[in-house]
Amino acid sequence: MARIARHKNADCERALVGLRDGLCEWERTTGRQSTLILIPHNTDEQIIVAVNGKPALAETPEDLAVILANAMRDRPEKEAIPILQNICG
Repeated sequence: MARIARHKNADCERALVGLRDGLCEWERTTGRQSTLILIPHNTDEQIIVAVNGKPALAETPEDLAVILANAMRDRPEKEAIPILQNICG
C-alpha cells in the first residue's frame, strides 16, 4: 500500500505539515488552489507533494508529471506551455 511521503527530519516534517494545513485553510476560505512540490536532491529522501493543501502521492515520475501538468493547466497558456515544454522536453 502506498504511503504519503514524509520528510526525514522531524522538524522539517512538522514545518511541512504546518504549511499544508495553512494552505488548506487559506484555499478553503479563498477558493484558490495550489500545488506544492518539494524535490530533494538526495535520492534517499522522498518527493513531497501537496495538492490544495492535502498530501498527494507521486510514486513515479509519471505521477509527478501528471500532478505538475494538472497544476499548470489553469495557468495562462502563454505562461504554462513554455514551462511544461522546458520541464518535460
